[in-house]
Parts: sequence; C-alpha cells; structure tokens
Amino acid sequence: MSTAMTTRDWYRDRIEWLLRRLRRLRFAKQKDELHEELRAHARMAMADRMERGESEVEARRNAMRELGNVPLIEDVTRAMWGGVWLERVLQDVRYALRQLCKSPGFTWTAILSLALGIGATVAVFSIIYAVLLNPWPYAGADRICFVNLLEKAENYFVPGLTGRQMRVLQQAHAIEDLVALDGSNLMVTGSDVPEGVAVADLTGNGFQFLGVPAMLGRYFVPSDAPDGQDPQPVVVLSYKFWQRHFSGDPDVVGKTLQLVRKNYTIVGVAAPRFTWNDADVYLPLKITADPVRSYQTELRLKPGVSHGAAAAALTPLMHEFAKETPDHFPKDAYTFSIIGLNDDFIKQLGGTLALLFSAVALLLAIGCGNVSILLLARGTARQHELALRSAVGASPRRIVRQLLTEALLLSFAGAALGVLLAYKAVDAIVALLPNDSFPHEAAIQVKASQVCP
Repeated sequence: MSTAMTTRDWYRDRIEWLLRRLRRLRFAKQKDELHEELRAHARMAMADRMERGESEVEARRNAMRELGNVPLIEDVTRAMWGGVWLERVLQDVRYALRQLCKSPGFTWTAILSLALGIGATVAVFSIIYAVLLNPWPYAGADRICFVNLLEKAENYFVPGLTGRQMRVLQQAHAIEDLVALDGSNLMVTGSDVPEGVAVADLTGNGFQFLGVPAMLGRYFVPSDAPDGQDPQPVVVLSYKFWQRHFSGDPDVVGKTLQLVRKNYTIVGVAAPRFTWNDADVYLPLKITADPVRSYQTELRLKPGVSHGAAAAALTPLMHEFAKETPDHFPKDAYTFSIIGLNDDFIKQLGGTLALLFSAVALLLAIGCGNVSILLLARGTARQHELALRSAVGASPRRIVRQLLTEALLLSFAGAALGVLLAYKAVDAIVALLPNDSFPHEAAIQVKASQVCP
C-alpha cells in the first residue's frame, strides 16, 4: 500500500511540476519583458553616470560593463524560470520542418515508405486480432465448445442429445454449464407483406450462458422455458432485425411480434455483436423427455480444463449415449473430440493470415531500412552544413538532437498517414475474405488500443 501511495505521489508531483512550467511558458512575451527590463537597468545606470559628469559614450560603455554579459544574463534567467528545454525543442522542430520542406522529394519518399509499411501492418494485425485473437463478444468464449465426431471419411458430425442425456452431461466434472439450441425459419405475419426470418431457439439459460447484456429490455430467464412445459410467448430481437423491421424504435420492448399467426411479446433487443447462429429472432426452447427428440448442445468447460482432458472425460458418456440413441450418431466408426468456437476459423484462415502478416512485416522492415538509408545519404550530403554549425558553436549533442528531431517528424508523419491508410485497407481486405471464413460477431476495425497498446 505504501509503495502504491509513493508511486501515486511521485506521479502527482511530476504532473504538478509540469503544469507549473506550462503556466509560465510565455516564451516570446517573457523574452521581450526580460530584454526590456535589462535595457531599462542599462538606461538608468547610464543616466546616473551622465549626471555625475561622464559623457554619453563613456556612460554607455561603463553602464554595460557594470551590468555584465546581457545575453548570458538572459539565458541564465530564463533557465531559472524553467521551460527553456521546451523552447529549444520548438526551435528544433521549426528548423526541422524548414529543412524537410526544402527537400520535398526526400521527405515524401520517406513518409510514403513508412506509411505503406505501417498501414499494411496495422490493417493485417487488426484483422488477425478481430478474427483469430478476439472474435467473440461472449463471456468465457475460450471455454465454449461443442462435441464433434470425426468419421473415417474425414466428415464432421455433431450429434444431437436428448433432454435426459443433456442433464446427465451437465453433471460431468469437466462441464461448467451447457445450453441447447435449435433453429428454424418462420414467417412474420400480421402485416401487409409477410417476411421470412431465421429463428434460433435457446433454453432459458442461453443468454446467461453467453453472457452478453441486452441492449434493450432483457433476455430470457429459466422461467421463460421451464423443462417439460410450454415456453412463454416471448421473443428477443437481433440488432439487425430490430433496425430493419422496427426502424430502431427504442420503445419496441413490450410490443408484439406475430410469427405464423402467433403473437409473441418482445422482451429485449440483442447487442449489435450478438449474432448467435445468425438468427433474426430468438425464442425460448422447450426441452422434452421424448427419447427421439434431439437438440444441438454447446458446452462451457470449467476453468483450467483443456479440450483434450474434456474429451477424455466425456468419451465414456458419449459411447453410452450412442448405444441409447444410435440414430443420433454415425453408423461408421468415428473419433470423439471437443472443438472450440474458433478452432475451425483458425484452421481456415490461420495459415493465410500468418503468411500475410509476415509479408507486411517484411514490407515494414524494408520501408524502415529504406528510410534509414535515405537519412544516412542525407547526412552525408549535409556534412558542410553540420561542420559550419559546429564551427559557430553548436555542440555535438545539439546537432544530434536536431537530426533526431527530423527523424521523429518523419516517423510521426509516416505513422499518421499509415494509420489512415490502414482504415481503408481493412475494408478492402475484408471484402476479399470469403463470407463464412470468419465469425460474423468479429468486429474487424482499427482500434487505438491496437495501434498504441
């Protein structure tokens, strides 16, 4: 606690010091006031000597001798005021800008070399981050998975489970929770033009399982779909359907949506990134004891349980289920495994995006190399200028700082232009990707947290 307080106090002191300096940074006005004050002192001393009988020339010479080295006094006084370092930085920046403007060919070549490399790298990394690293808005998405059966012919098969089997599976040590879902296509009736909608049926715990808060209203609760009973006539709208069908009406909660002549009360609107199963509307799912009726099941593993460990723990149960309901499982031999939400997308795009990122990283390295060569060539051409500046009193440290200022200006300009190019490049790259090759929940965009972590 004391260490945290000490660190906080240190930062507060530094901020207060900086604010005090900024309040006193009136460079031009301070410099004029100081210069005028020194001149006033010189005039007063000169007038005093002239009253004592000295000539004007002697009085001026003696007054200036008495006052001392005026430029040195100004420098020392302004250094005591503070802020001289920032004035010198601004001088370096102004001089660097003048030098860069004198060589537009060099300047634009360097900026464009950096911008192309930075823009391409930021764009590809934004896609990798959105598609492979953080595509899902759901809570604990890395632990959400489903049962997968791989047949000899390399065909994937997702088995359906009955209501009883789901309850047995939920008691498994490796499983934290599970949700059942189903899908269908229905018609919106009650209006002049019927509209087809994709429907996803979820058990009452479905939205709590996924952990994304509703944008409007609420989601289902277990009482909306009790086991073995008919669910309540309630519906949750997807964000896109709400925008399309209700024009984004903020008062839609409590209104009625008619599906195939049956009225459902709208209880909520899903968040924009909640597109589970790409459904337009979500209805509560009725779980029955019918041994023939099967449901698709999604699992959430307990923290620390790997996919391999979960598959090993659940294999005996799945073999038992296959004996109970053989029609729900493949007839041929198969291998049982646990597949994560993003595993298929990583398999489809992982190699391509990794290769693309390597290519743009190489492009960035080449751009940086080109700029360094340009700066070295420019430094060689400016040897006479640098030697002259050194001869008139510029220290090696000041010269190096000036050259670094020019390089930083080029870097900042290239980075700013590169980020602007990245915004356009992201849209262009996404348009080239197959529509089903990445999760529709993925928010593919350039974010400040990705550019400046």
